[in-house]
Amino acid sequence: MVWFARKQKERALAKKVDFFDQKIGDDGIAALAADLVASQVTELNLYNNNIGDRGAETLAAALPKSLRVLRLSFNNIGDRGAEALADALPASLVRLYLDFNMIGPRGVKRLERLGGVDVHLNSQFPPSQRTLYV
Repeated sequence: MVWFARKQKERALAKKVDFFDQKIGDDGIAALAADLVASQVTELNLYNNNIGDRGAETLAAALPKSLRVLRLSFNNIGDRGAEALADALPASLVRLYLDFNMIGPRGVKRLERLGGVDVHLNSQFPPSQRTLYV
């Protein structure tokens, strides 16, 4: 994350940003959001970063219009975060990975309304409350 915050020219040119398993958490998302909103990022990988609802809400408000793929699997996002993301996804988004978060029926219901987005969701809830998008 340090290089993203320090290198203005490289940040402006970055198309794919990968923070896989960096454990940046909600506070790290807040730091990233200011730079992210004005970027031309097309793919953002935040897999396994301890992001909760607060971080998802912050991220939702900062998603760049150019974003096509968003990877948020293996975090701690619940219904509130899923709803914030679903409401703010840019029209350019084609793929959203939210596998293994804490998204319950309310969040799943909101995500089901997304048209034109390939949503991958395999929650930690029992099969009777789980939806899997393939």
